[in-house]
Amino acid sequence: HEGFGLPALEARACGAPVIGANTSSLPEVIALDEAMFDPFDVAVITGKMALALEDNEFRAMLIEHGLQQAKRFSWDESAMRAIVAWEELHSRNQNSISYLDRSLSNDRLIRALAQYLSYTEAVPLPMLAACLAQNEITGIERQLLLDVSELCQRDAATGVQRVVRSYLKWLLRTPPAGFRIEPVYAMRDTGYRYARRFTLRFLGQDAEDVTDDQMQWQRGDFFFGLDMQHHVQLAHQTFYRQLRVDGVTVKFLVHDLLPIQLADLFKDSDAKELHKQWLAMIVATDGAICVSEATANAFGRWIAETDVPASSSFQMTWVHNGGDIDDSKPLQGMPTEAQKVLALLHVRPSFLCVSTLEPRKGQQQILDAFQLLWAEGLDINLVFVGQQGWKIEALAEALRGHPEKDRRLFWLQGISDEYLDQLYAASTCLIAASLNEGFGLSLIEAARHVVPIVARDIPVFHEVAGDCAFYFTGETSQDLAAALQEWLQLHRVGLHPKSDQLPWLTWQESTEKLKKALLQNNYSRRQLLVDVSELVQRDAKSGIQRVVRNILKEWLNNPPDGYRVEPVYATVNQGYRYAHRFMHGFLGCPDETPQDEFIEYAPGDIFIGLDLAPGVVPAQRKFFQTMRRQGVQVQFVVYDLLSIQMPHYFPPESAEGFVQWLDVVAES
Repeated sequence: HEGFGLPALEARACGAPVIGANTSSLPEVIALDEAMFDPFDVAVITGKMALALEDNEFRAMLIEHGLQQAKRFSWDESAMRAIVAWEELHSRNQNSISYLDRSLSNDRLIRALAQYLSYTEAVPLPMLAACLAQNEITGIERQLLLDVSELCQRDAATGVQRVVRSYLKWLLRTPPAGFRIEPVYAMRDTGYRYARRFTLRFLGQDAEDVTDDQMQWQRGDFFFGLDMQHHVQLAHQTFYRQLRVDGVTVKFLVHDLLPIQLADLFKDSDAKELHKQWLAMIVATDGAICVSEATANAFGRWIAETDVPASSSFQMTWVHNGGDIDDSKPLQGMPTEAQKVLALLHVRPSFLCVSTLEPRKGQQQILDAFQLLWAEGLDINLVFVGQQGWKIEALAEALRGHPEKDRRLFWLQGISDEYLDQLYAASTCLIAASLNEGFGLSLIEAARHVVPIVARDIPVFHEVAGDCAFYFTGETSQDLAAALQEWLQLHRVGLHPKSDQLPWLTWQESTEKLKKALLQNNYSRRQLLVDVSELVQRDAKSGIQRVVRNILKEWLNNPPDGYRVEPVYATVNQGYRYAHRFMHGFLGCPDETPQDEFIEYAPGDIFIGLDLAPGVVPAQRKFFQTMRRQGVQVQFVVYDLLSIQMPHYFPPESAEGFVQWLDVVAES
């Protein structure tokens, strides 16, 4: 019996004739019937041995076949197969691990190790801590930290919260490769914590005996402001800066600029200023994901008009929301009167408006238009779905006391997604009368039910619906009433725009696009550690230092794909640190100056000695050797060898120091 048969393979690779037993793995390795024998038959073994020794033609055939067969095996191929198998095993195991087990895995490891530590003995705790930290930063898994600060506290059942729930559901179900999803939350006066209890309840699991520990992070993690919580997030903008200093990528989801564009229509007098501060905070991070191209364009114009300072790494893109309510972690439940309302909607043509009641949504214009149509004898229903918002008291009073209430006029507040889904199915047409929107989720949801759409003529609705909606202009009740009459005439003869051809994404598809927008653009897992030790200490304004400054600026503005440029420095007596304070002055940053912490490194990072520091580099020789052993590429820029070639033009000790520097460079 053999597990593999390595001697047979090695002998064939060396050109030796090989015969072997026709059992276990040897036929797979030798792969030649004529070379095999029955290991339990001595006569057969004897005959095969004699044939190999005495028959030159048979022996030549064994040698030739052996050489060709040996080429099918290689240690490179074996290693690649082993890696694939290990990765598949890891992937299968990861898919079977629960959210809580993944979230607590590192904490459980540390607690398990602690059981074996004796505090009465001299235990090298710093060494153990360093090993744990290096394992963490070297590992293949990073955190995608999702800010759910608003949803974690309350679900207001708004469109924004539907977006948050939907993305959260699919990110938990299908995390990006190499990432662990970690919902987190904060309050104005307390820092970020893991939202474990909320997440378990969100997943329908028991959250008892689970604690929301303080959030931890490391270089290569990703923080995404999925939820929108102005006061909380503005209170923690210094923390976001610290995350970025620590190598965490920070981006935010932006729904709209409406508090700035339509400031008079918002509840709070400071809404405009608050939103401006929030957007300015985002521009100082690594990026924004907008919910529509229209929103991205408006954001870009605002940045240009206000000249708000942006971080050098800030990038903006957009991803459309999904439209399938039933796949958005929907709220369930049907009120007792639901079936009665649904039955009434089937009696006559029913128009549906889905949005929080607020001035910019145009509900007052819609109600006034329907009152004109009812007065003209049109027998149609109007359904408002949405909570009462701000500056809308007169409309709310009119709806509550309207003579058509619960007959042909319905106002449904705080209903479940399950109920909303059935309302779409029972409706004849959706009305979207907003003066402006960030996206227009209700248009997508209507198209999913093949419900025709009447929408105000604004850019974002054209972006979402294209030619699949009927558009109206004007802000008076007469304008909308005339448009609805025109649409009803077209509908009677089947000539109205159809929504069944409107392209829309499922939430699963939208989440896949979101993951690409987050991680394929402007996310840097690895570091390009750029040694600027001499420039940090003094700018001699030499030719070399001009080169260093210009290359550094270029790399900062256009970093290599997948790498975060991190200037670093050291001295003869102190190890390498991140040059944060120097960079704040170099880039003219107005923020408070962070501390210069010792550098971290992991396999795949690159260290490049851009500056010429012949005194520092030899002193750090052992450190470079350690980095190379741990998978970091170490490279140096050599500007010239003049101090060796022309020593009489340099101070006496220059040549010796330069030779020591070259010795280290030669090892890299």
